[in-house]
Amino acid sequence: MLLTNASAQVALRTLRTASANLQVSQDRISTGLKVQNAGDNAAFFLVSTTQRSDRIVIDGIRENLTYARSAVETALSAQTEIDNAILNIKTAIVAVENGSAIDELDAIITDQVDIVRQALRSTNFNGVNLLEDEQMETFVIGVDRSDGSFGFDTLNIQAQGLGIRTPAPSSTAPPFPGDVWTVSNAGAGGLGPQDAGDVTGVNIGTNATGGTSQRTFGIAFETGADINTQQVIYEEGGGIRGLNIAVEGGQLRFGGYNIPNDGTTPWNYQEVSVSVEANTRYTAQLVLDGNDSATGEFRAFLNGQFVDSATGVGVLYDHGDNIGIGRIAQSAVLGGVNTSRVTGAGGNDFQGDIDKVVVYN
Repeated sequence: MLLTNASAQVALRTLRTASANLQVSQDRISTGLKVQNAGDNAAFFLVSTTQRSDRIVIDGIRENLTYARSAVETALSAQTEIDNAILNIKTAIVAVENGSAIDELDAIITDQVDIVRQALRSTNFNGVNLLEDEQMETFVIGVDRSDGSFGFDTLNIQAQGLGIRTPAPSSTAPPFPGDVWTVSNAGAGGLGPQDAGDVTGVNIGTNATGGTSQRTFGIAFETGADINTQQVIYEEGGGIRGLNIAVEGGQLRFGGYNIPNDGTTPWNYQEVSVSVEANTRYTAQLVLDGNDSATGEFRAFLNGQFVDSATGVGVLYDHGDNIGIGRIAQSAVLGGVNTSRVTGAGGNDFQGDIDKVVVYN
């Protein structure tokens, strides 16, 4: 005969039920979740899981927005320091124009450039430097759920690539070792049209070293009322090889050529042009960067701004047809046409003022 205690069994079942309910309550308290698995409530569990997933995505987007904002704010923090360094350089340049030593200017510029370099490096935020680097930075800033999948909105921030790098040595890039030849305005009215003759190292005396392949010509001038008539500002050479800068048709034209075979590949007349205004002061530069195979180029600058370049440029050999300032000395190829000097009204003498001509090696 099996004896049972009904009261004890009821108490035991009650205890088990209470323990189970207590465990559920404890789980809900510890996790903050009423529905923890599909067995609690399948429909509610699916909804809660989706919401938890969405919340994780939103939290990640919030972190991305904070990250992007911090990177931009870090980049902006260097603006004042960089602006001050540039202003210091400008102030030093003005001081040099008023008579201070050029060596002091060089030291000041070097110091200020170092300050800018350091400011650029200091804007690094967690590996992202929007000033010094060049790569595109992409941040996820939004999300859209469609048919059970996510579509993300992104923000692209282009780093500016302002890192100051030491350039490779070049005879056509500053700093120059010094000018080969300089002619300055001696008084009111500019230099005036003149035949400057032959200058060793400029248009003659270069063949012994293989001709001229790298050279920079700088000219400060002011146009006259007429900028349409062909007028020569500077020319060296003759009918077969040379360089020139002239005004014609409202354009400032930079030309160069070395037509005969002088031991390297010859190159025909090449030209670059840019619009100019009447009665306006300019500085112009023509940078020759040729080579033996005539695959180089010359580059034109106006007021320090790059204009354009012409390719197919080779070596320029000696050309003893004198140098003309504000005029053609003997003859010159202008616009591809061999041209002689024409004086008087409507001639090709320059009708503006020339203040300075500098030739750099």
